[in-house]
Amino acid sequence: MQSNKDRFIARDLAIYMLATAALNDSAIVGYPSNTLSCAAAYAHAASDHAWGTQNAQWLFDPSGGSARYFPPFDPTKRTIVDANMPGLAKARLETQTHLLRTGARLLNELIDKSVEADLAGTAKRRTRATDYRRGNETAWGTRNNENGKYNTLGHAIRVIAGRWELSPANLGSLAPFYTTDPKCGGSAAADLLDEKYGKDFTARVLAEAIRTDGQRIATQIVEGAGIVVPKDQLESLGIGPVRSAVAKQLKESASLANGFLATEPTGVAKSVGYALDDVSDADLTFALNRTFNQYRLLTNTDDTATSVATPGPGLQAAAYVTGDLGNLGGVALAGGMPKQDLATDIMSRVAGIQDASQCDEFGGAYGHLYTDSAVRSTFQDSYSIGQALMRRLVLLRESVAPVSEVSDVLPIAQAAVSEARAWTGPGKVIATSVEEREGNGYPGAIWIYTLGFLPEDFAATSTTSMGEQILLAYGPPWVADCAAGIRKECPAGFVNDYVVQATSATVSALTPAEKLLYGYDGTLGTFVFPGQSGTHFHPNYVDDGTTDENHVYVILAHDPKNPAAGGKVLGSVALHHPLVEAGVYRGGTAVVVSEKQRKHFNDILGIGSSYRDKTGVGTRTLSEGPAYCIDGVDKDPFVPLENELTSDSDQYENSWKHYLTLARQAAAKADDLGQKLVDIGLQQEFRREAASEELAQICGDFSSVDKLDVSDGQVKLKPPEDDENLKSCLDEETYDVVFLTNDPTPLIGEEQVKDKIGCNSSPSNPNPECSGTLKTAGLNL
Repeated sequence: MQSNKDRFIARDLAIYMLATAALNDSAIVGYPSNTLSCAAAYAHAASDHAWGTQNAQWLFDPSGGSARYFPPFDPTKRTIVDANMPGLAKARLETQTHLLRTGARLLNELIDKSVEADLAGTAKRRTRATDYRRGNETAWGTRNNENGKYNTLGHAIRVIAGRWELSPANLGSLAPFYTTDPKCGGSAAADLLDEKYGKDFTARVLAEAIRTDGQRIATQIVEGAGIVVPKDQLESLGIGPVRSAVAKQLKESASLANGFLATEPTGVAKSVGYALDDVSDADLTFALNRTFNQYRLLTNTDDTATSVATPGPGLQAAAYVTGDLGNLGGVALAGGMPKQDLATDIMSRVAGIQDASQCDEFGGAYGHLYTDSAVRSTFQDSYSIGQALMRRLVLLRESVAPVSEVSDVLPIAQAAVSEARAWTGPGKVIATSVEEREGNGYPGAIWIYTLGFLPEDFAATSTTSMGEQILLAYGPPWVADCAAGIRKECPAGFVNDYVVQATSATVSALTPAEKLLYGYDGTLGTFVFPGQSGTHFHPNYVDDGTTDENHVYVILAHDPKNPAAGGKVLGSVALHHPLVEAGVYRGGTAVVVSEKQRKHFNDILGIGSSYRDKTGVGTRTLSEGPAYCIDGVDKDPFVPLENELTSDSDQYENSWKHYLTLARQAAAKADDLGQKLVDIGLQQEFRREAASEELAQICGDFSSVDKLDVSDGQVKLKPPEDDENLKSCLDEETYDVVFLTNDPTPLIGEEQVKDKIGCNSSPSNPNPECSGTLKTAGLNL
């Protein structure tokens, strides 16, 4: 029996093979005499028959003067002659379309199955862990185990965002195209999550769930007051002085809030003190560790800070913070812990993962733009593979569109493109730059190309207004969230200091010729941004094999799903040095934009709304994503309590019984429908067998009923009509006139026979049966 690990390996290898299929489809066969892709070459052969015959050797791989491998199977139609070119080309184009379409479908299925298996395995292994820390480390893939990274969140991220070069080493001349993992960002694909998530990674991994009522009370007190104390101070000083500082902060803040002096011994202050006295040292330590982890995620910092007295960017200290708390390096945040800024779209936090998977493309940005030159970018991640397959389908569709001889292929190709675009995403964002001064290591201008998007993808009404929607921001993840308008706590003057607009922008709809060249529908946008601007927009180049804690974010000013609420982060692009190596231009990187990939990121790594809204025993932690292992099912769905329709009139809340009953009824209904489906299938088989027996009695042979078709009351053979016994039985020769004796027609002539049967009796109203040539025969009795 195949193990779970084997299934993961098989799926990974299948994804890699689909990447190679997309790349191989762009290969130019017959070079240098030919410079066309396979799809373009077949379409050309269909329209220029003589050209197809002249180039048949590499087009159709003939043997003995006939094409091989593909339909048509009629030997007379496989011969390499001008007249057969449309049929031969059409067969290959249809096969190519179906292969690419099936590949895209298979890739979509493989991604879903692998991610769901990882989430299911993660949940199972977490529950088997002996303690929360072991469970979290196992789930996030930081603890060595017998399965490696499989059945972890780390492998789930590898599936949706990691590179797919899995080729063996030492491939000689093919090495530039088929390689092992190039580790362009310095990390292997399997290690992206733990090495490239960011400085605040351990804040996610070590997050502990609230397990007792004491921990819940302590958490509500500390989070409500927004108190943060560095972990280093808590561990070095112990809980004693920290408790005193926290108590003083709570009491004096309560007095001030009620109109008293901070140090005045009020009843309110005493009540707060009594509440804190009931909290144990262990529970208070738990709560303070929790808020420090939250602070780290809000500021994207590690756990080595010794002071947060001056809070990170965008976070404001409360109007009153005691000196005791400040002396500990602690702070009280205004308004409490802003947990709403944790439960946002996760795309800003996966920037390091995206950057690490971006390699220089051969030809730089142009290598990304032109579909036949996309080599390294094909292997960038699973969704890049999907878009590569989609681009090959667009190229095929545009190649056959003007060729009437293969017009039947066009609707198949269009449907395949639409299918692939629906899940791979509409397009990609490409980045390149020029240095401010050669050798100084800073970009002077940044070019952003958007390829494949429609106006509605940008919440725009026209291609002109699309040019106003793209912004750039540079910094840690919180900067991107502020730039997109999805974070509440942002520094004053943020836009001027961190965000830049394009100095020029041009967006135009792609023509058929450009679609053929780029492999996308929609538009091509060209945006030019300053390389250095404001107080904080000063991006650095990322050297090959490294990544940075700060990232260049591409921001969409308005989210198409909710334009009034703000924008969204499209992704992050790694700026590599623009240079020429061995005569090849380098320096272009890109990121695909896919809503399905965004959903996967949020399902795996997102912080759900329940963490923001609920503080209680058993609620979700920072270490758990919101998605369950079943697609579309949350981990904590709300089940309605008893109401007037579901109540059983007793004094207990037994809504679970109602839903269990519904589940049992649904299962019984499903079983009943399944049995009916089986019965219908059996009846169909019985009728098919009876029809076969009846056909055998008529024709004397048990021929397959599947070969027959009924149209307008006539039984006909389905193509190909290669069953001669069945054909002779159903298509028996018929005659217009049959004589009992010898057939006299050859002697007396057809006109006399027509006269004898009354064909000429009414010249004004001729019999339509007599309009053609009569077919006669004699029984020779």
